[in-house]
Amino acid sequence: MAFEQLLEDFLIRLEAMNHLTPLLPTYELIIKFVYEERYIFLALSSKGSRVAAECNDSEAVTIKGTTSLGNLLNGSKMLGQLLSEDELEIKATYRNTLLVESIFFLSRNRDEKKMIG
Repeated sequence: MAFEQLLEDFLIRLEAMNHLTPLLPTYELIIKFVYEERYIFLALSSKGSRVAAECNDSEAVTIKGTTSLGNLLNGSKMLGQLLSEDELEIKATYRNTLLVESIFFLSRNRDEKKMIG
């Protein structure tokens, strides 16, 4: 599945899960994915989340990876696990790292009944 489709699926799941809205910041938290030498931006906010064409925000959370990004977006693996397995690299504050991990994990695809532990 294409990375862009994984992002769209994530946004659909996130929008459907109203109970996660309080976790989202009121400002746009920008996540810059570095995938196959391309940059793809995701803007997360309690006012609405979207895929962004570009961003000049130096405060953006940067996540670099390959196919492991799919595991993060569908919630089959937690961000910390992917980092410890050296499958991803992240540049972010500790607070934003925890926030992003929580959002991706809690919005995981519930059809995959995979136990994480």
